Amino acid sequence: MIALSSGRLINAANVRNMWTPEKLNSGTDGSWAAGWPVLETSPHLQVAGMGGARAAFMVYPDDRLAIIVLTNLVGANPQNFIPKIAEFYKPLQAR
Repeated sequence: MIALSSGRLINAANVRNMWTPEKLNSGTDGSWAAGWPVLETSPHLQVAGMGGARAAFMVYPDDRLAIIVLTNLVGANPQNFIPKIAEFYKPLQAR
């Protein structure tokens, strides 16, 4: 995640494109971007990855923050509580 977010894995412009929601036929933004669920675009971009209701990660690129939660509990749904964890780490002005 560090290499991706810092532009060492893919250059920063391509990462930003990868996290830009696709345009639907109606012209509105979709909820996916190159395989990444886009949870929010405003006021700060928030993209995620989730799997099997056991593991999830959320990336807040505008805040230079990523939260990754891995569990072995089916139905833990960490995507539901990661935003609460992120609140502890986001810059004060973003709260």
